[in-house]
Amino acid sequence: MAERPLRLGIIGIGMGASFVLHGADRTDAVVSGERGDLRQSPHGVYVYDDDGLRELRVDIAGRQSGELLEIYNAVRLGKPVYHSGEWGMATLEVIMAINESAKTHKDVLLTHQVEMPAGYDEDYPVVVQEELTVEA
Repeated sequence: MAERPLRLGIIGIGMGASFVLHGADRTDAVVSGERGDLRQSPHGVYVYDDDGLRELRVDIAGRQSGELLEIYNAVRLGKPVYHSGEWGMATLEVIMAINESAKTHKDVLLTHQVEMPAGYDEDYPVVVQEELTVEA
């Protein structure tokens, strides 16, 4: 019988979504929403939804310097900075909630989350290189 993953806690991120950490090493994270679940894969993200399981493969290496490119574009080219102080506060809130939930094993509701402006996806798109159906 397969060992059940250790559930460390749930963090409510609003709009019907939650973030759950699994695994003894606390590295397997699942984001759940009304239309499905997301989990990181070695090459992008696994999508679990009504259509089954598929993997969206993206260029991960090209995304690792995104914040530095954003700062360069803002300073040298006058483009907008999307990762604002509000965004930083929202990120810190997630980190603190993960720690709190791991200690208390209780849900932690997030209240400072913000949406990225629509222009971010246009300026820094994530290109799905390949979509694979994963057989169970």
